[in-house]
Amino acid sequence: MQQFFYYYAKRNPDFASNNDIYDQPDLAIRNAIERYQREFGEIAPCKIDEMLDPEKVSEIVQYAHVQSLARSSPMINERLNRMSLHFASAPLGKQFLVGSNPVVRLENMKGALLGDGYVELWTAMTPKLLIGFAGPNSGFPFHLQIDASEVRKINLQLFRQSTEVAGSNKALVNSIVFSR
Repeated sequence: MQQFFYYYAKRNPDFASNNDIYDQPDLAIRNAIERYQREFGEIAPCKIDEMLDPEKVSEIVQYAHVQSLARSSPMINERLNRMSLHFASAPLGKQFLVGSNPVVRLENMKGALLGDGYVELWTAMTPKLLIGFAGPNSGFPFHLQIDASEVRKINLQLFRQSTEVAGSNKALVNSIVFSR
């Protein structure tokens, strides 16, 4: 279950704390070149120019993205291990949506980090049931009943981060899609 959350949550830009290779690839590559040269010696200037060529930079970024999805980070796995599994039910007459990016990340404190107790990760198992992870400071029971406003908040977040959403209630899907 943790691996499911890990790989889907990892698709969100804020999941990893260091994403310089995506935000500033030229700078990240220059920094890597400098570290390499400090440890192993000089690189020929023509090779540096080759690595900083825009096509090569795009290739390096793509490779980094594939590599980051290929293996899980021990740091993130450790943080997920500190979190506990919870179930949440929707109130009568309310339902959860599913989306192409199905893991919703909620922060109960601005700037919260995964595993510190103020971040929750949720995904819908059925239209009436969520499964998720919350940190030790959450105070959540194993199973909780959430109110209608929280269901709406989760559905809106899911809609914002996904390219496709679906639900068993057409009126609900329409109200979310046309909420902008």
